[in-house]
Amino acid sequence: MSSRSNETKPYELTARVRSPVRIDATVRDVNFTLDSPPSGGGENAGPLPAEAILGGLAGCLNAVGHKVASEMNLSLRIERVHIVGHLNPAKFHGQETEDRAGFQSVEARVEIDSTVTDEEIDAWLREVEARNPVLDNIQFPTEVTITVE
Repeated sequence: MSSRSNETKPYELTARVRSPVRIDATVRDVNFTLDSPPSGGGENAGPLPAEAILGGLAGCLNAVGHKVASEMNLSLRIERVHIVGHLNPAKFHGQETEDRAGFQSVEARVEIDSTVTDEEIDAWLREVEARNPVLDNIQFPTEVTITVE
């Protein structure tokens, strides 16, 4: 019996700091930038870190959604994912608030083209939600260790 299901796979990112609000990051052989708009002291060279989380969720809903549909032999195609995250920036700015620093809520709308039944869509969505790593990280605590060198 394989222990593959108990193995973790490292996902690594390296970021070079370009300014107090900008990083240029590399994963595998892909480069991307996280930045603030000019109103936040940036150059608008990329999404904010919080926006990147929403983008990760959209990408994962798309990838997992298509994989699950294929495995379930469903004629289902995702056409658009729209996500809205509600975040109070007060804590980030050092202001007193009872709100968390992160998103207070996130709503995702997945627009599909399909002829499957409502019951099949419900089963598909339950499986997508159960297998989505980004959704899991947003919904549940994940141990994070930060060191300073």
